[in-house]
Order: sequence, then structure tokens, then C-alpha cells
Amino acid sequence: MTAGPALPHDWSPADGALIRAARLPEDAEGIARVYVTSAVHHASLDPGFYQVPEVSLVAERYRAAGAHDPPDTLVAELNRLVVGMAQLTELPPPSPASMIAPVRTGSVDVAVLDGRDTRPML
Repeated sequence: MTAGPALPHDWSPADGALIRAARLPEDAEGIARVYVTSAVHHASLDPGFYQVPEVSLVAERYRAAGAHDPPDTLVAELNRLVVGMAQLTELPPPSPASMIAPVRTGSVDVAVLDGRDTRPML
């Protein structure tokens, strides 16, 4: 998906977090930790629907995607630790039999590490 213009620069709010485009494969491990933290939360809400994948499997998925089809992903970084992410995924167009107009749509996934995991790594 072509998301539009790239970020002109990194953005840093007052708390010191840095919002930037993901750099793959370098950010794969950090993104995977954030993703699995979100999976743990979702599985606690509905264990019949959600599961918690291994961090290594998620990291490999992001490393592989970054090599040939990088996802439209932003990361939040605090003290050089990826603490959050937002990812845009383009959804397929509706079928001609759908009442929904054939416009581009997408899904935005947002996840952050829980409070225990946001300490700076030494």
C-alpha cells in the first residue's frame, strides 16, 4: 500500500518519546515485543479467539516482510527501546455485490508495551 508522503522527520513529544517510521529489519525484535504484549492483553480478554505467539516468530515475520514488502508502520521509541507501534494495513476492496462503495479502506493496529516493560534497557 502506498501510504502517502514519508515522514519528513522524526517527531518527539515533550515526554521524550520519538515517533518515527519503522526501520526493518532493525526494529523487528522491538516491534515483536510490543505485538506480543498486545497479544497477552487480548488473550486475557478472549482466550478462545486470541493466542500469544512466540516473540521470535513475530520478529521473523517482520524481518521477512521488511525485506520485500515493508509494512506501513510507525514506532514509538523511548530511551532507544521500541515501546509502541501503529501499523496500517490496506483492506481488500469490497466485492461488486457489496453495498459498500469501492473505496480504499484500511485497518490501523496500535499497541504499546505494558508499564512493566517500558523501563530503559541498559
